[in-house]
Amino acid sequence: MLLSNRIGRIQSQLNSTAKDLTTLKSGAIGMGQRIMAMESSSSVRGTDADDIPASVRPYSEATHLLEMGVSREEVASRCGLSRAESSLLDALRKKPTA
Repeated sequence: MLLSNRIGRIQSQLNSTAKDLTTLKSGAIGMGQRIMAMESSSSVRGTDADDIPASVRPYSEATHLLEMGVSREEVASRCGLSRAESSLLDALRKKPTA
């Protein structure tokens, strides 16, 4: 009985992890597509909002909001990004430079 309960909990955790992985994969694919679109369009010429291509604006705004301390979930909602994308942007923002 104890082993059965333990197996059930492990299976539940595995299912949850698989769901999280699928979400992250989806976000990474979406971000990759946007980056490719950005690379094929004209490069960013300055920091003026009019100079930033439309495909990049959600990421610029998201980075700004994350720097202001807005939660990842709120950033995703406001900028039309997935939670995985906002989490990735936050992780990249916090990554120490070598």
